[in-house]
Amino acid sequence: MLLQQDPSNPELLTEWFLVESWAKHLRQHQRVHRADAELQRGVIGFHVGAKAPRVRHMLGLSLP
Repeated sequence: MLLQQDPSNPELLTEWFLVESWAKHLRQHQRVHRADAELQRGVIGFHVGAKAPRVRHMLGLSLP
């Protein structure tokens, strides 16, 4: 896991994970363990602001 901060917008953080395929990533969303779900709820509790954090997905492609 890698966490990056945008120097032009210090409130923008990007968290990077590497998985072997988009299908595997989607499966990860479908099978969140109870402990992980509780941890995510706890982390969201630290959020300050009226809007929920925005989640975006970026894809990296390996071309021949």
